[in-house]
Amino acid sequence: MSSIVIGNDHYNTLGIIRGLGEAGEKIYLILTEDKKSFVIKSRYIFDFAVCCSEKEIIDMIKKIGNYEEKLFLFPTSDYAAIVIDRNLGKLNKRIYAPNAEGNLSKFQDKYCMSKFAANAGMKVPAQMIVNLDGSPVVWKKFPAILKPVRSLEGKKADIKTVLDKDDLVMELNKFHALNYKQVLIEEFVHGKNEYMVEAMGYSVPGTPPVICGIIKKIREFPYINGSTSYGLLYSELEGVNENSIEKILEQCGYCGIFDIEYKFADGKMYFIEMNFRNGAPSYITKSIGNVIPLMWKKTMEGEVVLSKKINQPLLFMCEHMDILNMLKHNVIFRTWIKEFSGSVKVLWNAKDIMPTVYYYYYFSMGYLKRLIKR
Repeated sequence: MSSIVIGNDHYNTLGIIRGLGEAGEKIYLILTEDKKSFVIKSRYIFDFAVCCSEKEIIDMIKKIGNYEEKLFLFPTSDYAAIVIDRNLGKLNKRIYAPNAEGNLSKFQDKYCMSKFAANAGMKVPAQMIVNLDGSPVVWKKFPAILKPVRSLEGKKADIKTVLDKDDLVMELNKFHALNYKQVLIEEFVHGKNEYMVEAMGYSVPGTPPVICGIIKKIREFPYINGSTSYGLLYSELEGVNENSIEKILEQCGYCGIFDIEYKFADGKMYFIEMNFRNGAPSYITKSIGNVIPLMWKKTMEGEVVLSKKINQPLLFMCEHMDILNMLKHNVIFRTWIKEFSGSVKVLWNAKDIMPTVYYYYYFSMGYLKRLIKR
């Protein structure tokens, strides 16, 4: 059986490739950026192509495989997910892909998804959309977070925390200078015993969604508003309600892999956002026997697939990111070495070592160039 993985040069993409490749899948990679890639060094890739435009991606999908062969598509970025969703009607019926029947672009709107989450019974932070046209902004809940309305239109680095009205005005001006037309203002949820949570799984029409793993984040990189770098993997976690997840997916009519982010504070779990694609650290679920892309594929083919459970949480590290926390002194070196030694790794893989080698090679070369420029 063949699969097509579509996305950028990221460990998210590599995780999908490894999960499928270790199961014997024939993998084609469509890389959506033209750069020196560490992902293409994976031993599990049968063939790859660089396709940066929407038309190139769709044309390449049509060329892959023979006419009778079933093909499963796995987008690993917001851009790739939207491209597939809005072009699904142009592809052959032999091709199976995550989709929301052409509505995915609308559902990647964070404000829209927060409404769906509230309708599903989830607790949602206060929010409002601001048009950056110079009109006065009335917002009283501080601290607050400013973020792009749609992930596709911005970067995580653009997300900012503001402490007061003066901060808010200054950061809104910066968003305007970056050519944003709108920005989302969101209440900054904080309180006792606070932490970020990530629920990963998949959905198939006619069946309840399957939760394959839940991450409780210990650290992120960047240290605030970043991606998971060190955390615990659970099968179940208080506050993550499968019934509400099922309701939000029903509203979207979504079929495919998903990733939902929450924040826990003061004994309450708040919905933050939903990603209609594979979550970046989800390869770690293989450590407990849940290979999410393979499970979705088998379920789509009519197999009964059960999500494996664990009694004790699994400690893991996205080591290529968390090492930056150590280098920036967010973590004491001695502490980091101990945590590194005692956790399961996301990037390192002895059976598929070359992507890791090239990742650190490209990282080192880039770091040296920045030092020389100084």
